[in-house]
Amino acid sequence: MSFLGGRLELAEGARLTAIGLTPYSREAIDTDARVFMHRIRFDGDIEAVAAAEVLAVFVPAAIATLAGTEPDGGAWGAVIQYVPESDVSPATRAVATGGVPRVTRSISDAAIRRARSLTGMRGAVNAATYSDIDLRIPYTEAGAKVADWSAFDLMIGLLYQFASNVDLDAVVAHATSPGGPDGEQHPRAERLRVLLRDWSATNEGPRA
Repeated sequence: MSFLGGRLELAEGARLTAIGLTPYSREAIDTDARVFMHRIRFDGDIEAVAAAEVLAVFVPAAIATLAGTEPDGGAWGAVIQYVPESDVSPATRAVATGGVPRVTRSISDAAIRRARSLTGMRGAVNAATYSDIDLRIPYTEAGAKVADWSAFDLMIGLLYQFASNVDLDAVVAHATSPGGPDGEQHPRAERLRVLLRDWSATNEGPRA
């Protein structure tokens, strides 16, 4: 099972049907940050892709959404946030119990609560937090060299592994190859996004 597949705590037989990526700036994703994933098992008759995308609109730090179906016909979705540690003010750092990691988690949790309140989305929530060290572990176990990858790059690579079930060393090889078919150099994050766009098109999901 893929790294993310084992942490979404989906029911056996659940399926992933779509991945969407939000716009980002290189400056934002090059900063130290923590990644947060909130998976929601939606109540009622809801279209998963639309529900996940609507939630992300109200989550400032959202970088990706996942959507899928449960074996009983229900829908699930997930919003992944990338919260830079620089978003925590010096004053908050000085008084925060548990330090910056706890504050960034509070920021991500509050964003999801607000998004659910504004959209009326209901359902059980499963939350997970990842540092760049956490995200690096599955790559290291696969023998892939990602010492210079940001937490953003690591997460996008794991998203592709979850969607396509390929080995992580193959993901890294594609992201670090000398150049694309046109001979041009492309940022690692953009190469990973191309992989997800291709997967989405093949699986009739929204363009990532």
